[in-house]
Amino acid sequence: MTCMRKALLVLGLASMGFGGGASAADYDFKFNDSKMQAKFVAALRHEGIPFQTQRDGTVTYDAAMEERVSELRLAILHQSFKPAYHFFNRALEDQFTNRLKAAGISYELEMKGGDHFIVWSPQDNERVEKIRQDVLNTISH
Repeated sequence: MTCMRKALLVLGLASMGFGGGASAADYDFKFNDSKMQAKFVAALRHEGIPFQTQRDGTVTYDAAMEERVSELRLAILHQSFKPAYHFFNRALEDQFTNRLKAAGISYELEMKGGDHFIVWSPQDNERVEKIRQDVLNTISH
C-alpha cells in the first residue's frame, strides 16, 4: 500500500468517527450528581463498555451499546433512589419526624438549597406515607 493510499485510508476513517472524536453514531450521558456519575463510569468500566469522557464529565459511547448502557443507568438510579419529603412548616416537620421515631422508622435529614428534606428507606414508603398523610390531615382540621 502506498503512502498516499494509507493517508487517504486514515483520513477516511477519521472522518467517519473512528479517529477518537465523537461521531454521529455516538450517544452521550451525564448524571448531574457527581457521585452518581462516578458510579456510572465505574459500571461502564466494570462491564467493559468502551466510552470516552469529555472535559465536563459527559460520557460518550457507541449508540450500539445503548441498551446495555441504559440498563446500567437505570440500575444506578434505582440504587440511589431515596424517597424524601420537605415540610414548609417546621412544627409539621417536627411532628412528622417524631411520628417516624415512634414508629421505629429510620430517617435522615438532608439539606438542599437551605431546606430540610426528610429521607427514609424505600422499603418504609407505605408506612411513611400513612404517617405523612396523618400529619397533613392535622392542618386541614
